[in-house]
Amino acid sequence: MTDNDILLAYRIRQADEALADARTLLESRGLRAAINRAYYAAFYGALALFLKAGTDVRTSKHAGIIALFNKEFVHAGRIDVEYSRLLQRLFNPHRIGLQGVRSADRRGSQSLADYG
Repeated sequence: MTDNDILLAYRIRQADEALADARTLLESRGLRAAINRAYYAAFYGALALFLKAGTDVRTSKHAGIIALFNKEFVHAGRIDVEYSRLLQRLFNPHRIGLQGVRSADRRGSQSLADYG
């Protein structure tokens, strides 16, 4: 097993754990914390994709990771744009406010669970 394989497995495990946390928090009505953990699940998933694809990531900034994700996967047609939209919504929950989060939760809690 290479160092890349070990890091890839670690990132996938981080994503899985963060998504499980998000589901638990969502069930207990911890909406803000659930969104945070769902974002990190997507973020760690993006890092795993970069590793799998052999993409050289030279930023530690979250906005930079999202921009690179869009460039390498979405704009290149390798991943559906809906995943970029989801990542952006999770990254910027303050833009829709708490009421928007509650509305999104009522409409989208099942779709969050579907990502697992």
